[in-house]
Amino acid sequence: MIDQSLIGKAFIFVYFKSTNQVDKILFIDTLSSFLQTQEGFFIDENSGVFLIEEYDEIIASNLIEINETISFDFSTKIQFLITPRQTIDKNFDQIIKKQNELFTKTNNIETIMYLPDLIIEQNLPKISNPLFTNIYDYIKEDADVSKMIIKLWESNANISQTSNELYIHRNTLIYRINKFQTDTNLDLKKPQDLLIAYLIANEVKHENNHD
Repeated sequence: MIDQSLIGKAFIFVYFKSTNQVDKILFIDTLSSFLQTQEGFFIDENSGVFLIEEYDEIIASNLIEINETISFDFSTKIQFLITPRQTIDKNFDQIIKKQNELFTKTNNIETIMYLPDLIIEQNLPKISNPLFTNIYDYIKEDADVSKMIIKLWESNANISQTSNELYIHRNTLIYRINKFQTDTNLDLKKPQDLLIAYLIANEVKHENNHD
């Protein structure tokens, strides 16, 4: 699915889904010209993904305008899902399938959605469990722990990338990950545990932004 030459590079993923089937080649060519994509392809009959290097308010505004044009030209409604920057590895096809499945199954009607918000929306019952209260307090008390978790999630648990972005030694990061596991029983090397920690850290971040 992913071009092997892109392994090791980081991109923002723009998933799309349409209510009706469209001419795939024409659709990809049309959106690629608007988004200046590195790559774009369909995952199934009605959804796919583009890889872009940057995403900002201008691109967000363009997507809304593009959606209006595309909806008219192709007689369909389009929705988009934007992810954080992600580094591609050899197993990334499975991640794309999982993220796209999450996107296609949501009943959210927004034209543009963001992956962290969508994950939180679909997992809130899990992190509201009283069992996670202590972990919430633990993360809230240490901003460095919160940053570590968020960076790990955004890099798909890539230790080297996370340590570089946090400006700390790789061994220091590993020590902090192990200490977090000892203190909370959540192993950030396991995808499910990292997801739980990320959801809690993101909730802490949102609360701090509103204080």
